[in-house]
Amino acid sequence: VWIAGAPCDRLDMEGAVAHIAACLADGRRCRAVVTNANKAWLVRRDPRLRDILDRAELAIPEWAMVWAARRLGLEGVHHIGGITLMARLLVEAERRGWSVYFLGARPEVVDTLVERMRAERPALQVAGAHHGYLDDAARQTVLGDLERIRPDLLFVAMGSPLQEYFIDEAWTVPGARVALGVGGSFDVFAGLKKDAPAWARGRGLE
Repeated sequence: VWIAGAPCDRLDMEGAVAHIAACLADGRRCRAVVTNANKAWLVRRDPRLRDILDRAELAIPEWAMVWAARRLGLEGVHHIGGITLMARLLVEAERRGWSVYFLGARPEVVDTLVERMRAERPALQVAGAHHGYLDDAARQTVLGDLERIRPDLLFVAMGSPLQEYFIDEAWTVPGARVALGVGGSFDVFAGLKKDAPAWARGRGLE
C-alpha cells in the first residue's frame, strides 16, 4: 500500500525475514527500503527517490507509517524498522551462514563495527566493509568488491536518500543479493551510540 506517497508492505518482522530468506534460497535479488515520516517528506520532493522506492522489492514500515495506516483504516502494516530488521538479520546470517557486507558511516565507525561483530559473532561471515564517504574512485572500488564477492546481505548506512541512490546504482551490475538501507545503525551496532530502549520501540518515541 502507499501512504503519504511512500510504499509499505503489509507484513511483520517474521514476514520480512521469511521474504528475504526465500529470496536468498531462490536466487532472487531483493532491495529492502525503509519507509517512515522522513521518506514520505522526501519522496514529495525527490522523483528519483520515489521511483527507487516504487521499484524496491520490499518496503519496511516504521512507526509513522503504521500510525498513518491505522488512521486510514489500512490493516496489516506493522512496525519493523531498519535497525531492528538489521539486528534480526545478523542473527539469521550467523545461524544460516549468510555472508554480510557493511557499507557506510565514518571509517573508524565501520572498522569498530567489524571488530565488534567478529568478537561477538565469530560465526558471522563478514565478507567485506567500507566507509560511506565515497568519491568516484572509492565508489567504483566498492561496486567492484560487491560484484566480485556477491555477499548475501549488504547493509548500507549512509542516510536517505544517499543509501537508496547507492543501492539503486549497485543493482545495475551483479553483486549483493539482498540490500537494506539502515541509516545511522552502524554507530549503534559498533557500540558508539545507544539505541532507543526496547519499551520505546514501535511506539513513536524513538
